[in-house]
Amino acid sequence: MRHSAIPTCAPRGNSTPISTVLLSLAVAVSGCSLTVELNSPAGDSTDKVWTEPFDGYDLVDLSHPLSPDSLYWPNGSAFEYERQVWGTGDDGKWYAMGYFATPEHLGTHLDAPIHFAEGGWANTEIPVDRFFAPAVVVDISERATSDPNATLRASDIDEWVAGHGAIPDSAIILVRTGWSTKWPDWNAYYGSDDPFDTTTLNFPGVSAEGASRESRRAQSALGLIPQVSTRATTPLLTPIAFWPRPRSSISRT
Repeated sequence: MRHSAIPTCAPRGNSTPISTVLLSLAVAVSGCSLTVELNSPAGDSTDKVWTEPFDGYDLVDLSHPLSPDSLYWPNGSAFEYERQVWGTGDDGKWYAMGYFATPEHLGTHLDAPIHFAEGGWANTEIPVDRFFAPAVVVDISERATSDPNATLRASDIDEWVAGHGAIPDSAIILVRTGWSTKWPDWNAYYGSDDPFDTTTLNFPGVSAEGASRESRRAQSALGLIPQVSTRATTPLLTPIAFWPRPRSSISRT
């Protein structure tokens, strides 16, 4: 089972660092394949996989599977799953049904703007078009290797623009931290011998200067791949966190 998967679509055979589309959860659940019923003669297969909009793209799933090992913000609680029915019944038919419970801030997830902003959008109020946008990747993983508290700086964005050109309007900037190599090791991912003491955590993030520069350049969203928190702004458990515009500040993991 996956939760709030966020695949990006990158053109095959194209080394450009701009991923043309960031797909929404609605399409992500089944690998960006939708089944539709077509009018066809009796006896013909009526199930067709609709992939045409994504021809020529590789779909990349950036999410972590949900499990009892999933990391969560230290003052939260663990993921739980129970098989309620799992097997063949007396009628000879297979049936599977389960129960799960999870805190909001666990694993790959979406944080609504209201999480840190009174009057901000709740999840149900976020326009779906906010999940579709060009995306660029700014890589700070090398710096994070030697400095666990490394942050995205304004100069990182300026260097990306100098090397690749202007960031598209309303783009989503994804900050690659390399932190996924530490998942799901509590001590390594949170950078602490006591990760349940939130005053001792060490991990990469985004500086206020970097977030401000990004926002002025493209009025875009900002993402962390993956990340515990924005570090220099407000703490979130977000392998991926988004900041699009004031009332619509969305974080996603």
